[in-house]
Amino acid sequence: MKNFIYSIIGFIFLTPIIIAQSGFEDADGKSSVILGEGGTGRINISDANIKVSYLYRNSKSYFRFGIEFTGKAENGFAPLFQNENIAPNAGGKISFGYQWILSKKPKGEPITSIFVDDWLTLQIGYNRAQYKLFFPNNAMSTQIQKQDFDGYNITGYYNILFKQNFFLGLSLGFNKENNYQSLKEIEITDKSIIIDSSGFQRSTNNTFKIREGTYKTSNHVLFNYDLIWVPDFMKDLIGIDIFGRYDKDPDNNNFTPGIGIFITQRGAPTQVIGGISFSYEQKELKIGFISGYNF
Repeated sequence: MKNFIYSIIGFIFLTPIIIAQSGFEDADGKSSVILGEGGTGRINISDANIKVSYLYRNSKSYFRFGIEFTGKAENGFAPLFQNENIAPNAGGKISFGYQWILSKKPKGEPITSIFVDDWLTLQIGYNRAQYKLFFPNNAMSTQIQKQDFDGYNITGYYNILFKQNFFLGLSLGFNKENNYQSLKEIEITDKSIIIDSSGFQRSTNNTFKIREGTYKTSNHVLFNYDLIWVPDFMKDLIGIDIFGRYDKDPDNNNFTPGIGIFITQRGAPTQVIGGISFSYEQKELKIGFISGYNF
């Protein structure tokens, strides 16, 4: 409940001021949608991540190029409100794309095909994070240890825009991930006692949160799809996203279905200003808030 309240607070206060644009993301920041062109950025309150990207698209060339920078607080945005330390995770991605596979290259003529626009994108990324973990069975001096993580991902995307503002996104990728967020969070209090020459005692307490458990990394195969409709009767301002996320690792196979409602820019159904998503993951309902801006 506390994290949900902080998500609401962040959504209210950050929506009007952030220089960012949102894709059709779920609560975990996952999506199969790559923006058609231009500069974007987005903040996902629920997943505590911020992304800023730029995709270059030349109307005369079949090729596209892009770059993205990402930042994430692994223990959420809540510590920012509580004056606590965050667990940072930062990285970047580069993209290479090819467009007009099923659709036709624009020549200034009216579009008669059902396929308005489409593109393939290959995205390669790297991220680095540092965590603090608690090992209760160690000697006092080694109970708190730092853990570095180097992650990588490579994902292929296919996006296609149909007439009547239907949009389909498909992606297949391979990620190296860790289980930090699933570890148990505990609260530790360090006490110090100072005694002066007269025998006067003064004690100080330092309380902080940390995670404990068996930390491990694993390789994942990820498949995502998004089927998006921006109906005319809503004046091209509301996008409805029916999505699915399939995640396979050496131990588990998980499928997460969901639905999102997003506010889009008029005349640009793939560009989102903000929205909310609902997904059902491992018998739990997850709610995602996202906010953004196109530049």
